[in-house]
Amino acid sequence: MHLTRRGFALAEALVAVILTTLLLVAALGSLTALQRALGRQVARTTRAQTLRAAVQLGVAELQDLAPPAGDLVALSANGLIYRAVRATGLACGRGAEGLQVRSSSFRALRTPSPGRDSVAVLVRPDAWVVVGLEADP
Repeated sequence: MHLTRRGFALAEALVAVILTTLLLVAALGSLTALQRALGRQVARTTRAQTLRAAVQLGVAELQDLAPPAGDLVALSANGLIYRAVRATGLACGRGAEGLQVRSSSFRALRTPSPGRDSVAVLVRPDAWVVVGLEADP
């Protein structure tokens, strides 16, 4: 028996549509899972880069410490207090108000604050005098 009909039956077309729909749903589910995994990986990489930058900054800040010179003030399990250079300048004299610094030579990372910062003055090639800052500069 030889069939000469052409085309698809309704049942065949319905099966093809259902199979195509199932494949598309599976593909979209896989893409959604991949997108979530990629988001988690990006977040993990960002956290790692931030931590790496913080550690590098900490190492850069702490590598110049000289504990015998008194740079390391206090160290505990929860914190670290140390002296670091925050400003530099050339002293040009000492007056009744205090130490005079040439404004053109003064460079600061932040404004020095009384009670928090101190001033270290090189009086001889091998001798420093450290004095607490008592007034606004």
